[in-house]
Amino acid sequence: MAKPLIIFIDIVEKVDFESGTTKGAYSNPLLARIKLQNPDILYYEMDNLSEGIVIDYAIRAIQLVENVCIIFLIKEQAKLHKLRSFQESLIASKNKLHVLVLGKHPNLERLLKPLGDNKLHTIRELDAWPSDAWNWYQKLAAGL
Repeated sequence: MAKPLIIFIDIVEKVDFESGTTKGAYSNPLLARIKLQNPDILYYEMDNLSEGIVIDYAIRAIQLVENVCIIFLIKEQAKLHKLRSFQESLIASKNKLHVLVLGKHPNLERLLKPLGDNKLHTIRELDAWPSDAWNWYQKLAAGL
């Protein structure tokens, strides 16, 4: 059986490569906890500002695995940029997807709505998401 894949996507306004900071991108306690407890799962991280080749790699990875968990962390109400094309691939692969959206982003929620309620889980209150997200992931991981 193929390993499951977790794709973690930050929604940020700006990535500052010169200073080495990404305004919090790629520093998420949920993802760190998942990696610590599940080192055998495949992980991929990107953001809404990622280049097309990064997004294309994620799309190809989704096609190659049997189970995919995608976690969006909304840090800012930023534009989705190339994630709009990524969304089309998600809809095409929705039978193997489980999507978690942490935070509020009306445009992203609208793009993901075709996945349906059984594939899409949203935790809008940021102070509630660490424990709620972990509980959601634990239930999902039991089935992966």
